[in-house]
Amino acid sequence: STMIAAPFSSSTANAASTRAPTISPLLPSCFVYGTLMSPEVLTCLIGRVPSMLHNVQLKNHSRHPVNGCVYPGVIPRNSSSVQGTTPLKSGATGIKMQSTGLIVEGVLLLDISPTELKYLDY
Repeated sequence: STMIAAPFSSSTANAASTRAPTISPLLPSCFVYGTLMSPEVLTCLIGRVPSMLHNVQLKNHSRHPVNGCVYPGVIPRNSSSVQGTTPLKSGATGIKMQSTGLIVEGVLLLDISPTELKYLDY
């Protein structure tokens, strides 16, 4: 799967953007990366492009191939376990080395319904 459901507070959203979207306390937010950041893919999967925060980073995580799948998965990595880790493919985007560990770049989809979350978490 290419998403991670994550609680997200409006105070964090306000710090991240000068024009932060309204975040509903009743509907979950969802971190996505890779092709799920594409408006065209989101429209195909859930029938709309939800409000989102761009340039979100998931620290101390890395992308890795998933056996039998065409998409990568994200796994947690602590900084002490990161030694010579390379991107998924040469020239791959969405993964960066940082002095404290790895970062997966993505977007935070806001106000995702439980049904939409099921489609995103295939």
